[in-house]
Amino acid sequence: MRKIVVCIGFLLMALILPFSLRSASAAAGPAPADEYFGRHQVSILEIRNRLDAFDAKSDTDILDPDAVVSLDDLQDAILDWQKKYPDDPWLPRSFMRLLHAYKRAGVASDPAATSALAVMRSAYPDAEETATAVAIVYGGGDNALLADSPIATAQPVTVAPPVVLDDEVPWARFRTLRGYMDEADDRMRIAVSGLVIDAQTQSPIAGAVVFVGPNTFASDVSSTPFAVTDYDGTFSVDGVSLGQAFAGDGWYWHPEYIVVRPPRGSRYAPYRGVVDASNRFVDAGTIRLRE
Repeated sequence: MRKIVVCIGFLLMALILPFSLRSASAAAGPAPADEYFGRHQVSILEIRNRLDAFDAKSDTDILDPDAVVSLDDLQDAILDWQKKYPDDPWLPRSFMRLLHAYKRAGVASDPAATSALAVMRSAYPDAEETATAVAIVYGGGDNALLADSPIATAQPVTVAPPVVLDDEVPWARFRTLRGYMDEADDRMRIAVSGLVIDAQTQSPIAGAVVFVGPNTFASDVSSTPFAVTDYDGTFSVDGVSLGQAFAGDGWYWHPEYIVVRPPRGSRYAPYRGVVDASNRFVDAGTIRLRE
């Protein structure tokens, strides 16, 4: 009889132990508002406030290196939150907004961003926010995917721009001019696309910033059209003004000057090149970065 009681006790311990271990490391339900997460001890309300602040940043401000450092701190807090309260209903949307900010900052391929996406896909594989986050990171981040999200309300409203000269167009209004005729000087705007790879391994390079401008090399995000290479190394820079025409042997060509800024933290050297933009849609071909 005693042996039977002992066996039943061991069976009960085997059944209860996994649940007790999970409760020791992860709690069910939402996180309390007065609990703090990550190395900087951030509450869930502060996490939401910081995500709101990133949503409100301009396309120029979010490219600042300090913004990326703050994003990494926020990622650390969200991962700690997820580890302790994996069932919190706020988490999928918080992950999605974090990854949207990483994408806008041009560092969606950095380890911190890819780690956050991996945790999200593992923990919430069927969540709508997970599908949206994957589309943001790998599909260009179309804001139409973010309907009903706080992110959508933070985007600039597209309005008809006033007729101004190119050098007077502020960056916040630049996106509304992409792909259209500039009414001020009647110059065609073009698109320049291509591929950026490692010169030695031939592997695609994600996270490089490609600037394209007419008549001269430029890499000012406030005035020069640019794009960030996707996970497969491709890019497409829209809204580029057509450069001054130069006479060739019985024809004219329009040079566009390309500057490639390597991904943050990489050892690649910057690249400069020139491509003919006689056609509206220009293929810059394959750009090879070297260390």
